[in-house]
Amino acid sequence: GHPRPKAGVFAVRAGPPLVENLRRAFRGQPLVTYTPQSSFLGLISTGDKHAVASRGSFVCLRGDWLWTVKDYIDRTWMAKYSSELPDVETMMKQMQKESAKRGAREESEASLEETVNHLTKGRKSAEAEEAIALLRSAGMRCG
Repeated sequence: GHPRPKAGVFAVRAGPPLVENLRRAFRGQPLVTYTPQSSFLGLISTGDKHAVASRGSFVCLRGDWLWTVKDYIDRTWMAKYSSELPDVETMMKQMQKESAKRGAREESEASLEETVNHLTKGRKSAEAEEAIALLRSAGMRCG
């Protein structure tokens, strides 16, 4: 229970503690309590290259220049994440080719590691190896 307004900042900030608690849950460790921030600066576009800024229940600023600030923040944030995304079409084609070569029997065991390899662009890390081991130990089955 920490009710908050519908704002993306709360979801974005909750991501890292969620990942940590998922790791802890898989390891059987106690979860860490997360308390979200109580307020935030909202920049809301009105659709005409104009924006308003608010904090709490007060509208503090408005203007075209705020839209420029919001647009810059949004584009910078999206670029940070979109540059790390895998090319999904290429990834799927490669996985289909590799699956056809191996056959259905080996497909489920190797697909987890292939997916991680594609998502990490082949960069091995301790976190990726740990994630694979934890998911394999969870005994999940599909189909």
